[in-house]
Amino acid sequence: MKLYSKQQMIVTPKQFHKVYKENKKLRQEVEILKEAMSIITTK
Repeated sequence: MKLYSKQQMIVTPKQFHKVYKENKKLRQEVEILKEAMSIITTK
C-alpha cells in the first residue's frame, strides 16, 4: 500500500479509473484464491 501526502491526493479521473480497475481485478483474484483454498481444505 502506497502512502500519499495530501498534495498527491488530487487524482485525475483517468488515474482513479486505472486504480479502481486494478483493485477490482485484485479482489476477483482474492475471491478465486479463497474458493480454491476452500476446495483444497474440504478434500
